[in-house]
Amino acid sequence: MRLKSTILGRRLLRPLSWGLHRLHRAALRRPRLTLALAAGLVLGLATQAPRTQVHLSIREMADAGLPSSRWQAAMERDFGAGHGVVLFFTPRAASFTAAELGAIRSWVALERGRNGELVRVASPFDALRSERIDGRLRLVPIMPLATPEALRAVAASPWGGLLTDRQGRDVAVELVFRDTPGGSRFGRFDPRPIGALERRCREELLAAQPGVQLLVSGNAAFDHFAQLGMERFQLLNVAVTLLLLVLLRLLLGTWRAGLLLVLVVGWTGAAVYGGMAASGVPLDLLSVGLFLMLSVAAVEDFVFVSWEQLARGASWRQAFRRLLLPGFLTSVTTVVGFASLCVSELAVVRRFGLWGGLGAGLEWVATFLVLPALLQLVPKLRTWTAPARARWTRLPARFLSPWMPRRAAWVLLLLLGAGGLAARDLEYADTPVAMFDAGHPFRQALAYSARTRGWIGQLHVVFPEDASMAEVAVAAAGLRAQPGVAKVLDPATVLADLTGGDPLALFELAAEREKLAAGSGALQAPDGRLRASVLIDDVSLPVLARLREWIVARWPDGEGYPAGELISYADVGDLVPRTLMQSLLTCLALVALVIVLVYRGLGLGWGTRAALASAWGPAVTLLAMWALRLPVNLLSVAFASVLVGLTGDNAVQYACAGAGAREGMERRGGASVLVAVVMALSALVFLGSVFVPPRRLGLLLAGGLLAALVGDVWIFGALLGRAPRRAGEARR
Repeated sequence: MRLKSTILGRRLLRPLSWGLHRLHRAALRRPRLTLALAAGLVLGLATQAPRTQVHLSIREMADAGLPSSRWQAAMERDFGAGHGVVLFFTPRAASFTAAELGAIRSWVALERGRNGELVRVASPFDALRSERIDGRLRLVPIMPLATPEALRAVAASPWGGLLTDRQGRDVAVELVFRDTPGGSRFGRFDPRPIGALERRCREELLAAQPGVQLLVSGNAAFDHFAQLGMERFQLLNVAVTLLLLVLLRLLLGTWRAGLLLVLVVGWTGAAVYGGMAASGVPLDLLSVGLFLMLSVAAVEDFVFVSWEQLARGASWRQAFRRLLLPGFLTSVTTVVGFASLCVSELAVVRRFGLWGGLGAGLEWVATFLVLPALLQLVPKLRTWTAPARARWTRLPARFLSPWMPRRAAWVLLLLLGAGGLAARDLEYADTPVAMFDAGHPFRQALAYSARTRGWIGQLHVVFPEDASMAEVAVAAAGLRAQPGVAKVLDPATVLADLTGGDPLALFELAAEREKLAAGSGALQAPDGRLRASVLIDDVSLPVLARLREWIVARWPDGEGYPAGELISYADVGDLVPRTLMQSLLTCLALVALVIVLVYRGLGLGWGTRAALASAWGPAVTLLAMWALRLPVNLLSVAFASVLVGLTGDNAVQYACAGAGAREGMERRGGASVLVAVVMALSALVFLGSVFVPPRRLGLLLAGGLLAALVGDVWIFGALLGRAPRRAGEARR
């Protein structure tokens, strides 16, 4: 690479290039020391792996300063922390038999007695009603006998549509777990007992009663399924590793190529995750996919280096030296993509951006310092490409051949503005419902609840400390009138049902105070404070936001408040669109600045056009998201900025490869094609995720990378003015 004598070139690029070459030579002169330091770093951080914390739910990922977090903490302080799982027992026939209901009742009683993790159990068998016995009012079970007729009586009580469906055909049992004593790597609650509970139920009850079916829901069940989904990412990490081995064998001709890349990715991933564990930074539903993202990013530097050996016949030393500066600059744009997320108001997004940026920097260290040191010590690895065995070698030339008129390129650049407008109109939709597809057991349970009870989500309203039953009844009536509210279970309604509306009945029931408190369904705290359970049939962000605002406006002094995971989703949902725009604009500005400075520093024109062409792929992807009405979530926020960071790299490589951008495109355009193909295929590994948002991320990232290739090669090539020559005609 020839550095022209410009001010930026003399004062920035030339000293930077000199420093990088000196660092690279130092690694080659002391390869054993370099490898020892690299191994020591990773092994030292690996010892911290047992300290890794995992956050599974939005209540753990939400910032402590958000109103929803404060409300949730206050509710748990007054009413006790609860991690609930709901078991829906449904009949295969039209209704349960008495024998089946008896078996369910016996199993629930058995589990209540032996499971020390439970703090509360609610079932139709626990529902109470009042009855006069020997002239005195007493509380007795609604289901004294486990019969279908008694179950239908529960459906006629306030517990209808909760502990049984509206017709009294099924049985719903809520089991509330305590915090895990001493905590766990999953925070206050370890969801693994939920899986054990389900297995016991299937082995002990369902195996003996084939007419009984089981569905599992509740916030603790979500944690359980989220844990399984995060474990699946370990398999996806293995899958992307194997995919890289196979792809590089096909594209570069040897298994050594894939092995070297896997070493780079593995070292980077181990350093990042070990560093997170050592720093006390938890894994969550966003950062768990960081290894896959870093694997996609690591492909670029290695393939560009490999292209010098494969297509240009460079020695391994020449290949690394030629790519030192451009590789560093493209790593800078990738770091910028991640780091732009640090402007977010959400801590979970800031953490992802910080550690993703650190990982992108470590990937450059692994590629240009650690890997050359290994090659210095192991000569057999120095040639890792084999042109004679490489497949699809004509693919880059075919992609580079099409020619686009300059006028058409300018017309296509109008999509940049359309993409910007689309980004402002994207819809945020991130709820527990959206995390899994329709066939997942958790979604099946929610669909069953919607079908038989008319609701799919739950939140709580905590009333002021001095609220009377009359005030609670008025507030509950107002809640029932709100859009999206399917049912409200409040202590005033439950008490009215138990007493028949007779205020004097309370005095008769005073002797059964414990039963009365239990019969209220944990709606009364030990100090007497009251709350209501609000069942929701629409968990979309606008509905949740309006309901939250109505509750807050009713008690502006903060004495009454909403709480629950859906309220946390609503709070986070207010910040995500703003985070998307802030990080995206920051990233676009910084990446464009890097591209323009590089072109000016090298004494080239076209820097602004290169920046515009690089932004075309992300803009088209955002436009596609808007057109397809794909919802935005935390992963979408990360995807947009990281994609911008990755797509600025080709423009930098072209600037650094020759005397001009045209010559640079001819020399390294083929590598750009291979990089885009490998990156896009690697991104599709996300399709194996249990969670829906990462699957969507994989498709968007793959499509965005290919769209970016069109912008970097066809559109930018057209803006340069004349058609590129075929790869075979490129000058060495």
